[in-house]
Amino acid sequence: MRALVLAIVLAGCTTYAQTSLVNAPGNVDLSKPLPNENGDPVRFEAPADPGRKSIVMFVMPTFLGGNGRNGGSEGAFEPGLELRFESLDNDKALGKTLGVTAGVGFAQIYESRPDHFGALHAELNFRFPSIKGVVPLDVGVGPAFYPDDPEFGAQISMRLMLLTVRARYMERNGFELWGGYEVPIPFIFSRSK
Repeated sequence: MRALVLAIVLAGCTTYAQTSLVNAPGNVDLSKPLPNENGDPVRFEAPADPGRKSIVMFVMPTFLGGNGRNGGSEGAFEPGLELRFESLDNDKALGKTLGVTAGVGFAQIYESRPDHFGALHAELNFRFPSIKGVVPLDVGVGPAFYPDDPEFGAQISMRLMLLTVRARYMERNGFELWGGYEVPIPFIFSRSK
């Protein structure tokens, strides 16, 4: 019985909690509650979305062809895998975005020469809308490394939808030019701000 009386008394007490009856389901500052909405346009607060912060991880299998290592006129095929990480505000997927990519070429496969291990690489990427603001163009630069016969270099990559063009310069073997397909598979992790 005492509990019931206590619940009734506390229900009538308005000083123990801050209440706000204005229309603000998004951003609410409880330390400064607004006065009750009574139809006055000055007291109306439009609802606002607090927004989202998303981390996107792309798993990108790559299928590239090019001139490969050690020069020569014979072309090579380099299958590989890349992981890319981006941070997005409010899921603006086609806006300007920075990203980080790490990848490996599993092998450079030749028809008549011995195969080689592919390059390990990392890139800092910048993606921006290009064709009528709809199709994103991505440019990335960073270091490259051949682990089987240690050799360092640098590379630049350009990605447009599924197409990729990549140029590498390695310290002993010089320039390499690659082109082919890259299939981005996104995994999105979001949280409300």
